[in-house]
Amino acid sequence: MTKDNSEYLIERRDNVYEVVIGLEVHAQVTSNSKLFSSSSTTFGAEPNTQVSLVDAAFPGMLPVINEYCVCLLYTSDAADE
Repeated sequence: MTKDNSEYLIERRDNVYEVVIGLEVHAQVTSNSKLFSSSSTTFGAEPNTQVSLVDAAFPGMLPVINEYCVCLLYTSDAADE
């Protein structure tokens, strides 16, 4: 369904503005580790006990994405269709 772009324009004084609406979604994934490191995510743990070198941003440390979280993403996307 296409619409005429003029429906999304607002004219004010000497300017024309286009209406753009975005949506930001946050989700909590049921994983036992963080998204970009293998550190645990146990609720109620002592402060600074669930930190790896990646989390602490040590130079040269590269994050690796949690494959389980990616699988959950695809599963939730497929369920949405």
